[in-house]
Amino acid sequence: MKLKLLRRGLALAASGFLLLASPALRAHEGEDGERMLERMKGELALSDDQFDKVKTEANLDRDLSKPLAERIVLDMDSLKVLLDKKASDADLKPVIAKIKDDRAAMDAQRDAHMDALQQILTPLQQAKAILLMRGRMAQDRAAGDGPGSEKAKDAKP
Repeated sequence: MKLKLLRRGLALAASGFLLLASPALRAHEGEDGERMLERMKGELALSDDQFDKVKTEANLDRDLSKPLAERIVLDMDSLKVLLDKKASDADLKPVIAKIKDDRAAMDAQRDAHMDALQQILTPLQQAKAILLMRGRMAQDRAAGDGPGSEKAKDAKP
């Protein structure tokens, strides 16, 4: 149970701090992403080798997660249209199932990414990342910048 909580905490930290979500689900892109990685390097005291590995892993994960996240956004838009049209249960079920499957695939990708990060970061760095993300999430909520916020919705490609 403790390991699962630690993984979930690290997953949350990495998801925001290492740019895990697609542009459709986050407002941070390009130059902001580079600044986040540079900040992470300083605050977690990453070596140059660790930084290069984390950056490579973050880019790989972003590239793998982006199509999944975009599919989820499109499916959610389809679901909203169906609800607005007062669609039947039979019409809603396949879209709900697709969203569920896409989220499961996104979770599996995140878990694979977390396994890779745990091989790069020391336990001390992992703990620091969790606490940094906790503060970042609180800031995002206060500023209305979190996933699902209007700012994130406006960032759709």
